[in-house]
Amino acid sequence: MSSEERAQLLASPDDDAETASATGDVDASSARAPRSRWRTVAVVASSLVVFSFVTLAAARSRVRAKERRFDLDCHTPADAKYVGEHPGYYETLPRLGLAAPTPRKAGPFEIGPNGGDLRVGGDGDGAGTTAGAVYAGMSTEEVKRLVHQSLSGKCEGVGLPVFLHVPKSGGTAIETALGQIGISVGYCHKRPFEFREKFVGYEAWHTPPKGRVANSWAIVRDPYARAQSEFLWRTNWLEPETFASLRPGYDPENCVKFQKHIASSIENAQKSDLQRCYQEKKYSVEGMDACDEKIEGDMGVTSHWMPQSVMLAGAERVFRFEECMSPEEGRCPRPRGKGDQMNVVSFLRAKYHPAAALTEHANDWNPAVEKPNLSACWKHMDPSVLNTFNDIYRHDILAFGYDMIVPPPRAAETGVDARASRFPPATALNPKTLGDVQRDLPEGEHVQANAGPQC
Repeated sequence: MSSEERAQLLASPDDDAETASATGDVDASSARAPRSRWRTVAVVASSLVVFSFVTLAAARSRVRAKERRFDLDCHTPADAKYVGEHPGYYETLPRLGLAAPTPRKAGPFEIGPNGGDLRVGGDGDGAGTTAGAVYAGMSTEEVKRLVHQSLSGKCEGVGLPVFLHVPKSGGTAIETALGQIGISVGYCHKRPFEFREKFVGYEAWHTPPKGRVANSWAIVRDPYARAQSEFLWRTNWLEPETFASLRPGYDPENCVKFQKHIASSIENAQKSDLQRCYQEKKYSVEGMDACDEKIEGDMGVTSHWMPQSVMLAGAERVFRFEECMSPEEGRCPRPRGKGDQMNVVSFLRAKYHPAAALTEHANDWNPAVEKPNLSACWKHMDPSVLNTFNDIYRHDILAFGYDMIVPPPRAAETGVDARASRFPPATALNPKTLGDVQRDLPEGEHVQANAGPQC
């Protein structure tokens, strides 16, 4: 055996072992590779699952936040279910402009899908869509359902205009007109603005805003007619004996009671430094802010006797009660600026919903009963009473185009408790009082219906 053959025999076992070892390494590596790939896939899949859950949770959180914002903006606190589900709601009331929840609405504001078949809103100053045959023959609930579907979750202050309710200026009629089709404003809805602090304590729906309210509107009324309306409403509601003693038509005794009511209602306003400061500042928002900061006292009147200019300072659009409250669509003069504008019913249909209609008025006077003629009393009132009234409501009268009633020259001052002889005698005095008339009316009818809004 040659030396080379001997060397091969000696080397072969080691070479075979090396070869075997190399083969074994390849096999082990091949076995480990699939396991490594599956681990990578598992890690990626787990990451995707976690990412999906995080994304879904974030989306749900955004939805809940959106719903919460809608609740705070749009919800009426009368819904007991809502309050029960949100224990902290009462703590938010002061910030939201509410003193306490009141049961003014039968249930929550429904949020329906966008129906798409009813147009909401209008372009510019268009008159809007007339409520037509689509609503004829429908029940109230059917109309409300269509309105909710069309509005798709909008409410006062969130997609719909904010109504600033000036007391005794047609506000209840507006709240009823919209409430009958399922839209809550004014009395029927929490106020979506910050209150002017000097008037906190008034009814929430009668409390003026601190500043200008975007997309807001209000109605102004002749201050003399407004005072007449307040007197009849107040006596009917709180002084039934006085109301029952009034006579239909003109009666000097009516004038005596009316004059005394005015004098007592504005007595404190006459002494109010805040009222005088507001007058000097012409009821501008900035001027009233300055007055509020330097004067501690208040206006000295109840909400029904608050000068309208306090509320109107915050309104973007103002309508005059006398020309703009027709039940038919049309146009009426602008009390601020020049030109005309769509009237109230046109505005309701264009900016809220075409189903709105001014067909009923709350606190209506019975058409079968003659109303006491109080407008004839003004120019014969004691000058001290009439002049005080004119001083307090001067801006309401002049800024919105009303005529001021002044005492005749050399009119004598006889005091608030003047007898009926101060006023001209009645040419034909009605023999019956309103109390007598009420007793003669059919059961269920009233001389004047004092009713709240139909929210």
